[in-house]
Amino acid sequence: PELPLLLYLPGFDGTLVSPWLQLPALSTDYDIVGLAIPMEDRSTFASLVDKVSDRLLTEPAERRVVLMGESFGGILTLAVALALERAGRPLS
Repeated sequence: PELPLLLYLPGFDGTLVSPWLQLPALSTDYDIVGLAIPMEDRSTFASLVDKVSDRLLTEPAERRVVLMGESFGGILTLAVALALERAGRPLS
């Protein structure tokens, strides 16, 4: 069976440095994807929510999705979860 998707949303630094040590252990139970935000990216918060939500809506409805956010990414995670719920694809 397909592993659940774990999407990591970083803090303001936009990197995947913070969870680096935990990712190998998590990769046995999850298909891990991380959002990297380049320093020159000036997307609005709403645009980031839309981009992440749109990406997650491409996943099969039956696939379990876990969002993990750090700092700014935690706030983004909550906004994405609300957007998915409004789109009829709430996270369980």
